[in-house]
Amino acid sequence: MIAVACGGCSLLSGSSQAMYVPDTAGLVRQHEVVGQSIRYVLDDGRVLTFPANGNYIGGSQPRAGAILLAGTQPVPWVYWAALRAPDPNLTPPGCYVIFGRATMNATQVFQTVGDARGDVIMVLPKTGDWTDEGYENGTDLLVGVGTCVNPQGKAFHFGY
Repeated sequence: MIAVACGGCSLLSGSSQAMYVPDTAGLVRQHEVVGQSIRYVLDDGRVLTFPANGNYIGGSQPRAGAILLAGTQPVPWVYWAALRAPDPNLTPPGCYVIFGRATMNATQVFQTVGDARGDVIMVLPKTGDWTDEGYENGTDLLVGVGTCVNPQGKAFHFGY
């Protein structure tokens, strides 16, 4: 079982909204119901067991082939992102997309994620080869509709 803990949580300047920092990320190879929980086996053999009625951001549970992101702060949570088909003009290969608006700093992306209980801000580390389409005029919002993450949960592109 994986124990999740928040380390190095950072705050988006000017935001009082809680930050959701994943400390577990991986490709879901299989999942199964075990009692009142769901057991996720990740591609590297790690196992995460999470309550079936837990805080699944976005409202649904990860499925095989998706990237699972999980953390414990501000409450235990799980989120998943699906692989998008590559498109030379829109979607880079290996893009597991998280839809929503975002801002960034030099090392992190602050991704707004829709949830029925209220949107959350997920903090994702950026890869060294990060790319984006720039900022919307007069704002700190990135141009586009989603962040691409890799199987390690690191952001490598924002756009569409």
